[in-house]
Amino acid sequence: MSQVVQLWRRLRAGAAFEQCVRPHVPRLYNLAWRLTRSAADAEDLVQEALTRAYTRREQLLTMESPGAWLARVVHNAWVDRWRRQGVLRDAQSLDDDSEDRQPAISDATVLDAVEAAGLMRAVMRLPEHHQLVILLHDAAGYTLEEVAEAVGTPVGTAKSRLHRARQSLRAMFADGTVSSSVALSEDRRHEHEMP
Repeated sequence: MSQVVQLWRRLRAGAAFEQCVRPHVPRLYNLAWRLTRSAADAEDLVQEALTRAYTRREQLLTMESPGAWLARVVHNAWVDRWRRQGVLRDAQSLDDDSEDRQPAISDATVLDAVEAAGLMRAVMRLPEHHQLVILLHDAAGYTLEEVAEAVGTPVGTAKSRLHRARQSLRAMFADGTVSSSVALSEDRRHEHEMP
C-alpha cells in the first residue's frame, strides 16, 4: 500500500510542477534562443533547465514569481554549457564538402550571427551579476521587479546593475571589442530605458 501512496505523491508533485512551469516555458524558450541562436539548442537548454528545476520543485512550488527563478536556471545552464565548450560557437565549419550539403545563407544572416556572437562574447566578459540582469531584462524581457527577485536583490540594486552592465557594454563597443553596428543597434534599442 505504501508504494501506491508514494506513486500517487510523485504523480501529484509532477502535475503541480507542470502546472507551475507551463506558463513560463515560452518565455524561457525565448531567453534560451537568444542565448544560443539555435532552435534545437534552445530546446535542449530549456529541457536541461527544467530538469534542474524539477530537482528543486518543492522550493519552486512555494515561490511567488517562479518565472524569474526559472530564467536564472536557464541562464546558469547556458553558462555551464558555455564554460564546458570553452567558447561560444560563432559559426559552422566551412569545410569544402560542407558547403555542398548546406543551404545558401544570405550575407545578412551571417552578419546577424557574427554580431550576435560578438554581443554574447561581450556579455560573457561582464561580471556574472551584470550578465544575469542584462540577460533577464533585455534578452528575456523580465521586469526589474522579476529580475530583482531572481537575483535576490532590491529593485534599486537590480536597476543599478543593469545600468552598469549597459555602460560596460557600451565601453566594449567603443573600444572595438564588439562591432559598431551591434553597438548602434543596442543603443537604439535601449535609449528609452536608460535611467
